[in-house]
Amino acid sequence: MSNTLTLDEPQLVARLRAGEESAFEQLVRSTSGRLLAAARRLLRNEEDARDAVQSAFIRAFQSLSRFREESRLSTWLHRILVNEALMRLRSRARGEEESIDPLLPTFVADGHQTRDTVDWSEAADKALERAETTRDAKLAALKNPAPGTTAVITSKTVNRLGRPAGTARRRLEDARAAAKAVPAKIPLARHNPAMVRLDTETKLITHAIRMAAFNTETIMTRALHGHYARAGDEAAAVIREALTASGDIIPGNAILQVRLDPLSAPRRTRALAALCDQLNAAGTRYPGTDLILRYEVKDHPGTA
Repeated sequence: MSNTLTLDEPQLVARLRAGEESAFEQLVRSTSGRLLAAARRLLRNEEDARDAVQSAFIRAFQSLSRFREESRLSTWLHRILVNEALMRLRSRARGEEESIDPLLPTFVADGHQTRDTVDWSEAADKALERAETTRDAKLAALKNPAPGTTAVITSKTVNRLGRPAGTARRRLEDARAAAKAVPAKIPLARHNPAMVRLDTETKLITHAIRMAAFNTETIMTRALHGHYARAGDEAAAVIREALTASGDIIPGNAILQVRLDPLSAPRRTRALAALCDQLNAAGTRYPGTDLILRYEVKDHPGTA
């Protein structure tokens, strides 16, 4: 800071308050270099530093009526600049904050993650970087006090300024540990207990259907005995072929007729016809209607 500003400061303040343009030019010319150097140390960005100096001059000009001449004008300007720089650092940190919701793991119905595990330590690493930047900026401000002032830096001061960075570092370590602990798959019972119950019920119903089908096949197989000479060896195969065979369904007067296509051999077709006679004797109604089921088998080609 020039000696001219120090010697003529009361007169310069009076001229500034009177609105003299040359006084503003003199103040900027005499102080801008040192203010810009301080802003660069605090903000570590040339564009931000120049903007901070400009904003500091504007705030100073707007607040001249509140300036007390007990302190030096250069000291007052330096204090305004430091406050402006710190506000910009806080604003910069807030602007970089991100929600952690997108980083949390999500799972699909079967318990698998919907995407690969996100390393939460990336966001925590940014938080640590911001905390260390703020700490360094405040330390730089203490190590470079305004002209004519002194600053005493004690271990207590350093610990107080470093506390947020220490907290951020611990959170980074916790985030890295949490990221490693997230499983690629969780038990379905823990993720969706209701679906586990439904899955169990589905299995029970499936087993019941299989048992009913097996019992039906067993009964029909036994019914072939006495009507099919090879029933002991081929009865099950005949029934399976019959159940997969095609046919026609013909609704009629109080009757629902089912005409099955012939099987692979005439003897099997005759055995199936005998089985149809037994089913017809039962007089079974089609569920939900008054129609009686009637079964018959089409003649085997070459035997009509």
